Amino acid sequence: MNNFLCIQNGFLKGKKIKINKKLNIRPTKSILRSSFFNIINNHINNSVCLDLFAGSGIMGLELLSRGAKKVYFIEKNKKIFNNFIINKIKLNLSKKNIKIYNLDFKVFLKENKKKFDIIILDPPFKLLINPSFVKNCFFLLKKKGFIYFESSKNFIFKEYNVKKIGKKGKVFYYILTNF
Repeated sequence: MNNFLCIQNGFLKGKKIKINKKLNIRPTKSILRSSFFNIINNHINNSVCLDLFAGSGIMGLELLSRGAKKVYFIEKNKKIFNNFIINKIKLNLSKKNIKIYNLDFKVFLKENKKKFDIIILDPPFKLLINPSFVKNCFFLLKKKGFIYFESSKNFIFKEYNVKKIGKKGKVFYYILTNF
């Protein structure tokens, strides 16, 4: 059995990606995506982005659709990774704009030397990602960068410019900047 997510804007607007229900993915809800993209829309064009816990890949695909130059997708789970590859092929996306890695986020972070304009942190809630992890991700940001973070817990971020904090259902979401 499958679910479908619809890309909301850009050159892929209206395209659907298929998500197998058995994969137990928790994609970012469309209302949260809209809120995030309304805030960062003027910063997307030609950006280099990281979707660290890609899952469905919907956040990174939205970034690409809205003008990001390149998006890196990191997904550890092989079945979820394969589902994403199928969607990438169906969307006919260019290899020059998209890099997909099937590996653990810790391995990527250890080996990575790149800086990003926008980072998406939407981990499985069982990982219990905390503010100190998010703080470490700020070292991966270029100047005037954004981090979107989802959690099952409410956190306070004192060191960073918080553009938005909200809650939708059981999900707390944060839009943070380094400027």
